[in-house]
Amino acid sequence: MMLSQFNKTKDLYKYSYFLTNPECFFHRYCDTGFKTKWTGFWKGNKKFIEFFAFKVGSEYLSESNCIKCLYNFVKAEHIHKLSSGLFKQSIFVPRNKAVLVLELTGGKNSALEAELELAINTRFREENLHARRYSIKKKRNAFEITSELGKLIVKPLSGSMVFESKPSYKSHAPSNEPQCYFLPGRIHLKGERIRLMLCADSVQKYNNREPELKKNYYEKLCSIIECSDPFIESSFRNALLNLEMLYASKGFYAGLPWFLQFWARDTFWSFKAFLYAGMFERAKQALLEFIKHMKNGRIPNYIAYNETSYNSIDSNPLFISALKDYVLFSADYAFLKKALQKAKQCIEALLSLQDSDGFIMHDLDANETWMDTLNRREKAIEVQALFITALQDFAELSSMLKKPNKKISELAEQCRQISAELLRSFEKTFYDDSAKLLADRIFYGKRDLTKRPNALVASMLGISKRKELLKLYESPEFLSEKGICSISKLEANYNPNAYHNGQVWSLCTAWLACSEFALGKSSKGLRILKLLCKDFEHDALGCIGETWNAETSALMGCGLQLWGSAFVIRTIDEFMLGIHPNAFKKEMIVRPRLSNTIKQIKRVVRVGKKRYVIEIKNSGSKQRIRTSKGIELVKGL
Repeated sequence: MMLSQFNKTKDLYKYSYFLTNPECFFHRYCDTGFKTKWTGFWKGNKKFIEFFAFKVGSEYLSESNCIKCLYNFVKAEHIHKLSSGLFKQSIFVPRNKAVLVLELTGGKNSALEAELELAINTRFREENLHARRYSIKKKRNAFEITSELGKLIVKPLSGSMVFESKPSYKSHAPSNEPQCYFLPGRIHLKGERIRLMLCADSVQKYNNREPELKKNYYEKLCSIIECSDPFIESSFRNALLNLEMLYASKGFYAGLPWFLQFWARDTFWSFKAFLYAGMFERAKQALLEFIKHMKNGRIPNYIAYNETSYNSIDSNPLFISALKDYVLFSADYAFLKKALQKAKQCIEALLSLQDSDGFIMHDLDANETWMDTLNRREKAIEVQALFITALQDFAELSSMLKKPNKKISELAEQCRQISAELLRSFEKTFYDDSAKLLADRIFYGKRDLTKRPNALVASMLGISKRKELLKLYESPEFLSEKGICSISKLEANYNPNAYHNGQVWSLCTAWLACSEFALGKSSKGLRILKLLCKDFEHDALGCIGETWNAETSALMGCGLQLWGSAFVIRTIDEFMLGIHPNAFKKEMIVRPRLSNTIKQIKRVVRVGKKRYVIEIKNSGSKQRIRTSKGIELVKGL
């Protein structure tokens, strides 16, 4: 099985890439440029390397002579054309430990002689200019550069290295943001094959088979899908690798290169993708991390290295739904018993926010929805849809207990009744018959008819069944080259470059794709999914980004965003294939909504402690579904 291979020979400055493991990441442009303060080598929320450049003779391997970039998630290769011949620099990050491996090959002579210019900028993510100072210590066949934040060790893996100390401090302004850096001196390199290992904080052992081992690991991760449609297969696999690249030991980063925190809404919107990917242990760890930081019945908005924020109204309902999904996939009954008390606190906190009509109030003191640059008091539509779903999911969680206690049972029954009442009143509250659309929010008892994509959450979750509402989002009023805008282009406050008032979001585009499938419009769902997945070939290679300018299609947000990537998996597994496991009952509901272009698809899905194969053959008029032994198949439309 081959990983996606990206081969760029034109406009290299437009593209970038990430190499990662759970401890570190490396970010660079395909022309070898380090163009922003976010490019370079990072360990967690600390940056170590500002930039580096090889020099052969009098010529640097630079942006001006890079003619090709190859990238396949495992490593990146840059081909340079110098006066003395072609040279290739390769960059690799192993499966674990904060290590960056550089390699230089090529030239007319068998023995290479080169220099490496290495710029150090050890800083926290929130810092810019600083007065930090460094010391240099030479060691046998290595040297290290140290500041109070940590150290970087430089060690050759093949070829010889001679370090000539000549420290200097300099500054520059990539993307017009002033940064400072330290040049330790001249690094002379020689050999038929020059390879260096740069280690953050501590020296590490290196296995020469590591690139092969990482490739094998990635290929095994991606082997859970086979499809007759190469688009579906490659998009799903790329999205799986995006999840892997964002995993950071205790959870998943919201996005690279700058969202180096665990955001609840990003994590829990993405949560089902972790489960479809078979990442049960990581999913459970993410739940535990947010449970650990609960405060007064509230799940945090985000958890950072030195702070925790609680200004989020959707963290609680999304957490409850994520817990239900985890338990249904895993049958982790012991965890259910422990976590249900926390879910009870979450539900009680939400119920305390109810208004007289039963819906919950928010944004009274701070911005609490996912559109956190805007105040959307008092009752945003997607918040109420998530609240209804959370009430249903808590009741379902309670029913999984063998011996539920009285308080849990009473609260679960209350949740059933409230959710049923809110479902009955949802359309009456939010649907405006004259405008023929769902309001974005209720504000002082009146419908705010600003056209935004948030109503799609109600469609995706099955709370609104109105197919005709999707026409608005399918039209040029919302749809752009990159996807769905965050507000209608006809609204007075539309600005194509405004974060929540115009920019295209991968999240919103994914909501539309899911809604199309949920309402039986599979051909349009596939078209929107393809629109979302076009980004794998643009911006950060192999990645789904965060936001774009609605008119120029320029990337404005992160190049690799968790929920955009996760929703590729959710759209395919949850909404297109309709896969819904119940590990307690050892059954799998499969309700595919396939377009005629997809003739066959095979998925390996983890349920409980085992993995099961689902195979769907589609002839257009008839679909045949089979699963491996050990689990009951429940079919449906």
